[in-house]
Amino acid sequence: RAPPSAPTGLKTGYAGLTWQPAKDNVGVAKYVISRAGDGGKFEKEGESAEPHYQPVLGGRYRVCAVDFENNIGPASGTVEATGALPGLAPSQLEKDRAGYAANIRKIHASGAGKVIRNRVFFYGDSLTHATIYPRAGQCALDRFEMRSVGHSGIPTGGALRNIDRHLAKFNPEFCLILLGTNNGKSAQGIDAAMKDLMAMAEKCKARGTVPVFMTIPPRGWRDTSDPEKAYNAALVKTCREAGYPVAYSFEPLMKVDRKGVLLGDGVHMKPAGVEICAKAWRATMEHVLFALLDRPGR
Repeated sequence: RAPPSAPTGLKTGYAGLTWQPAKDNVGVAKYVISRAGDGGKFEKEGESAEPHYQPVLGGRYRVCAVDFENNIGPASGTVEATGALPGLAPSQLEKDRAGYAANIRKIHASGAGKVIRNRVFFYGDSLTHATIYPRAGQCALDRFEMRSVGHSGIPTGGALRNIDRHLAKFNPEFCLILLGTNNGKSAQGIDAAMKDLMAMAEKCKARGTVPVFMTIPPRGWRDTSDPEKAYNAALVKTCREAGYPVAYSFEPLMKVDRKGVLLGDGVHMKPAGVEICAKAWRATMEHVLFALLDRPGR
């Protein structure tokens, strides 16, 4: 579990930033590249699986190595580099990450030595436990060890009453929550659901477990799925304001033939729908890990 050594020989040239590979008792999984601009504080700019990187902006750069257990090693020396790539419009997941990075780093740091590292807990209703959902989630999240609990037909209030015992049992590093399909979708019902979800987030936070939420899937055969759309809009707004990550499953599920992704009850998902959710979890968790594998500071 020892972190890798600091990369050495960092330099800049025609090929961008290059350095000598770090050393580790097992192997280096990736490198974290951080940049200090005019303010002098280093902030993460990118990652690389190889010992080279093309800077996006000019400034001072440094590099840290990360092993396969997400241990991040000390920083290399620094070097001045000139940006070589034009600025690209950030994706929605990148915008989200900028908003929640500091919060989840604080939560994650508080769980060091307490939670079971690399354990993910899927928590929700029957959607998170039915059909192949647990197995698809495990495949999507690669090396993470997964636990899954789903209470059939449960709304957010019931899930809130049960989450303490599940967190105590599994003690996960991350809790991935998909809840709300069984809630009423009136304005009052949605508001109550958001309060329940944020109370769950606080319970995770108190244990040092990072909570991550997913938008609920469409329900039934209406083209617009307005009740679920309203719920998800409130979920996204609430999570952005509170500084928690969101995985987006509703939008990609709405873009495909509903009968190809939902079972006959119009609620539970066929394998194609489960796969869409698994990909959404993976995409968001990649950004969560991007934010956590950082050494911000001077």
